[in-house]
Amino acid sequence: TGHQLKDPDATVAYHAAESDPKLAEKLHQRGIEQREFKNGPIVVPNDFEQIMDVIRSLG
Repeated sequence: TGHQLKDPDATVAYHAAESDPKLAEKLHQRGIEQREFKNGPIVVPNDFEQIMDVIRSLG
């Protein structure tokens, strides 16, 4: 999706464009309209058990 050293925002934009219009525009400029393989961010409290619960729920 993007080379981390060349353009780290490209990877963030691919996975979280709906969170920031500037990120969505970055993708649009590159011709990316669909993000079939996106993995959006999941907000979890800084609590080990809650983090593990989310990880388990994804598997």
